[in-house]
Amino acid sequence: AGLAEETAYRGVLVAILSYSLGSYWAACLISATIFAVSHALQGWKSGTVIFAMALSMHALAAYTGTLVIGMVVHALYDLVAVIVTTSRMKADGIHFEPDREPPLPREALEANA
Repeated sequence: AGLAEETAYRGVLVAILSYSLGSYWAACLISATIFAVSHALQGWKSGTVIFAMALSMHALAAYTGTLVIGMVVHALYDLVAVIVTTSRMKADGIHFEPDREPPLPREALEANA
């Protein structure tokens, strides 16, 4: 997700908004807001953290003049998040079987009834 999200939000969207608004930082604020809203399923607390992280990534792109470093940072963050989440799931006895398709919502409800 790091490559695509950085390209979309820090690259394309900011370029379009900067051109349209005439302000790089206004474009960054709008882009960070849209980025946080796009992660709304994670809850409002995570959304505020995501918004702050998005602004940090915009600042990193402005400071370095490239999206590549942000892409690497984002990819590393996602990797660490997967490792931490997987280890917490294992500790809680939740098993993920990648070769098995997840049940359909109806089947899952019937299994828990």
